[in-house]
Amino acid sequence: MIKAEDGEVTFRGIKSHVMAEAVTVLRTLKEAVSEEEYKIVIRLADKSDEQVKDEAEEAREMLKKLLGL
Repeated sequence: MIKAEDGEVTFRGIKSHVMAEAVTVLRTLKEAVSEEEYKIVIRLADKSDEQVKDEAEEAREMLKKLLGL
């Protein structure tokens, strides 16, 4: 079982069952979003929390510049 709530994820059960659930989640996500969005999710999942925070800050700064704020 995979349970996600408030940024916390819990895994319970046999490894093969948990992995099967993860595959199901990823397949469903891939069907629900664009290919580019899916690739972004996979890329971000491979990064540390600090790297993700840094990229988010860079994106905010870029948006401010583009919007003239």
